[in-house]
Amino acid sequence: MRRLLLLAAAARAYREEIQEALTGNLLINGGPDEASMNGWRDVVPGLYNATPPVTAGWAPHIQTEGCETPENPQPCEHVFKTSYQACTRRQTVPLVGGRVTEQMIDAGEVAVVVSEDVKEFYSVDKFFMRAALCSDEKCTHKLRRWAPCRKHSEVTTEEAYQWCETKGGAGYGNDVWENHNHTFGGGDMVGARYLLFEDGGVDSEYYKGLYGPWFKDASVVIHKTTFTFAPTATPAPSAPTLKPTFQPTTKYKSEFWDDDYYYSYYGGGDKEAAAATPAPKPRPRPHTRRPTPPLSPDEAPSGDDGWMYVAAALLAVVIGFGVGFCIRARRAAPANPYAIAGTQLDDDDEGVEMAATAGNKGWA
Repeated sequence: MRRLLLLAAAARAYREEIQEALTGNLLINGGPDEASMNGWRDVVPGLYNATPPVTAGWAPHIQTEGCETPENPQPCEHVFKTSYQACTRRQTVPLVGGRVTEQMIDAGEVAVVVSEDVKEFYSVDKFFMRAALCSDEKCTHKLRRWAPCRKHSEVTTEEAYQWCETKGGAGYGNDVWENHNHTFGGGDMVGARYLLFEDGGVDSEYYKGLYGPWFKDASVVIHKTTFTFAPTATPAPSAPTLKPTFQPTTKYKSEFWDDDYYYSYYGGGDKEAAAATPAPKPRPRPHTRRPTPPLSPDEAPSGDDGWMYVAAALLAVVIGFGVGFCIRARRAAPANPYAIAGTQLDDDDEGVEMAATAGNKGWA
């Protein structure tokens, strides 16, 4: 596993190499370069031994005696000391200027290296540092962050921060400087115009005095980098994606399909049929025409059946004329059943007598 991590780190270093510095230290008075808090803002709780007196604040100190001499060749210390309250501060620096342009930042041609040295004083102390790339000066929109400290404190004045701990033990003999740094690579820089840097420390023993961690050489430097963006691959055109075939959720009912047949054919009821899992396309089935219901009496006839009604009307007219002719012919026949065809009876006694006696034949 360790070998894999080393190979991954080597591959990353190969892809992006931090080269020459394009700027000096963008932080003002990060050394400190002078015995003041010049350049820093939001300094809490303030400057130690200030007026009015502050007994738990920051104390910028530049050593002037007992250093850089033949007897003691050690360099004179330039440090920021802290006390038993949470001492915090911040500084925002612009990234565009001098040899650095917006085009270089957005092209990923530059990287930012953030660094600071910290050591404890006497015993284990708490400290933090963090940085953020921002698109605006007030840093309301942070693009990238670095905040390595994760420990929480139960002290009321320290709950707003997350802390790291120094690595020394009790006493002064092991109070060594430890460097903490982070690099925002070329790929992180796109859109960034400012960098916000914050740090702070507190004395874990809560002794009155400057027994908190010491800070020195805080810096923000822009470097040239070999970072290149990975080419954007254009995906090859793919075949059109067919929509999944789902079973119907509405049953088709006719004289051939009923509920039991539908259930056995599709393997379930409406709930199973409506499942979102794609199913194979059902086999084609013979088309069944639905029965045509009879027309109601008051429905108008269609154009195709009109000739039938015309023929029926003509037939009715012919039958009507025939019946009328028969009735007229019957009315024109002799009313006397005994009249001889073609003979005209005289209205005399003989004819009357014949007519009278004819109806009584066989009854006398």
